[in-house]
Amino acid sequence: MRSGALKEVMAVPKEDMASLISKNIFEVCGDNIGISEMELNASILNLANQGPSQSQSKPFNPSSLINKNLNT
Repeated sequence: MRSGALKEVMAVPKEDMASLISKNIFEVCGDNIGISEMELNASILNLANQGPSQSQSKPFNPSSLINKNLNT
């Protein structure tokens, strides 16, 4: 059974959640991450749209987004 807080989080549209996550990451890391806030938002939204519908056992690694963009 899911808690009320989890249900609230899961009810948020992916676009809004991606924007919130990228904004928070960018506020903490700033220009040190090597990509723009818009690029980070697009990467997170792409991950949300193409990723599995259920959580996986391994944690999300934001540095994989950075390394991928630096190598292109």
